[in-house]
Amino acid sequence: MTVDCKKKYGKQLQAIKENYRIFDIPYNAVRLIKERT
Repeated sequence: MTVDCKKKYGKQLQAIKENYRIFDIPYNAVRLIKERT
C-alpha cells in the first residue's frame, strides 16, 4: 500500500512539474510561494 501511494504521488508530482514547465514557472519560485502561505 505504501509503495502504491508513492507511485501515485510520484505520477502527480511529475504531472505538476510538466504543468509548471508549460506555464514557464520556476519550481523554486513555486516552493517559495508555498512556504509563505
